[in-house]
Amino acid sequence: MNYQLHQVPVDGGLLSVGVWGDQDATLNILAPHGITANHTCWHALSKTLPDARIIAPDLRGRGRSNQLSAPFGLMQHAKDLNKTLEFFGVEKAIVVGH
Repeated sequence: MNYQLHQVPVDGGLLSVGVWGDQDATLNILAPHGITANHTCWHALSKTLPDARIIAPDLRGRGRSNQLSAPFGLMQHAKDLNKTLEFFGVEKAIVVGH
């Protein structure tokens, strides 16, 4: 499975985003991690869905996005996730989280 790490511009800096799969995949999955995890927790899912593109950000303040400053919280995470989808040109995605 193809994996790449990207830096997505968001308010206050860059959000680190891991992507498994190809940009021409017919299924896009946006996969935010749980509050104590990071994007690498989705590696196993990528093995089970080889035809999907899994876009998995390290949420603000976590993982490789730990240098992003406040504000934190659900509203800011939602804004960051929206910017992530825009960056990758995704108009429609399934959201999977934990």
